[in-house]
Amino acid sequence: MNLADITSPTRAESESLLGRIFSWFDTTAIMAAADIGLPDALGSEPRTADEVATTLAVDAATIARLLRILTGTGVVTTMADGRFALTPQGQLLRSDVPGSIQALFRLSVGPLGAGLIAGRSALQKTANTAFEEVHGVSVYDYLSEHPEQSSIFNNSMVNFGVAMGGPSIDAYDFTGFRKLIDVGGGHGQLVTAILDRNPVAEAVVFDTPDVIAEATVTIAHAGLATRCQCIAGDFFTSVPAGGDCYLLRSVIHNWDDAQARTILTRCREAIDSAGRLLLFEIVMPDSDDPHPAKTFDWVMMTCVGGRERTEAEYAALLSGAGFRLLRTIHSESPMSVLEAVPV
Repeated sequence: MNLADITSPTRAESESLLGRIFSWFDTTAIMAAADIGLPDALGSEPRTADEVATTLAVDAATIARLLRILTGTGVVTTMADGRFALTPQGQLLRSDVPGSIQALFRLSVGPLGAGLIAGRSALQKTANTAFEEVHGVSVYDYLSEHPEQSSIFNNSMVNFGVAMGGPSIDAYDFTGFRKLIDVGGGHGQLVTAILDRNPVAEAVVFDTPDVIAEATVTIAHAGLATRCQCIAGDFFTSVPAGGDCYLLRSVIHNWDDAQARTILTRCREAIDSAGRLLLFEIVMPDSDDPHPAKTFDWVMMTCVGGRERTEAEYAALLSGAGFRLLRTIHSESPMSVLEAVPV
């Protein structure tokens, strides 16, 4: 762009910016609907406002107004007979459908939202994130003190993995690995998908005790209990040894460079000499183009204390922990696979 282009905004550009600002209002309406269970109450069949209000035990007139508001957001539509129904997008806000993003949405505009709004604190070079300024504790301490929010967080990571994970898993050939160690593996969805593709491999899901309790259920439900162990621990202290493939999906971006290097060093201490380390991350582009990594970096900066990184920044981080970045494999989703080897 030249100077005239950037100093003379058009009416369309003004309206576009206003649209971005006012979209927050729509988001809060969807949040309110998700919080009271409205998407589940509507379900897969059209219903009247009175029927929805009765199911939710709330005021019918208020629900009618909310449903009308939601028709403007694209998640609800009005049928010819006046009943309301979820659109295909709206179906994803239900808790009981494949591909649901309800938990991820509730996390994004729940307690995290307060940190995002208070983002100015993150720009003042304090020791705390904006989330800590609002809530008085780190996001992880907050989750440990609020079981309901912790459940939403863990389920949102499942939602995120389903939305982003499939294409990135398909982008890498896991054939030949005998033992995969999923560090910070959550409920085990990643190794479950990989073991389905590699029937001779075994795996370990490694995470905190409360998360591992849920992972055990997931692994058993998938019929993989004989091929996959669930181990609790702290990846800042140690990780299970003996794997020839170590996986970290959406883990490293949660931490600053020093903390991330510690996690990677623990992996370096445990990995086989001929093993592979795979980071599943949304890599920050070098261009000015819009990209999810730029949006997520704001969340990392204001709420979590981590950061999204460029390929070069990941290479430097890995080098400092005893790894060499071999290649970055891009997928059909924003998530890429960074493959590294021990040196």
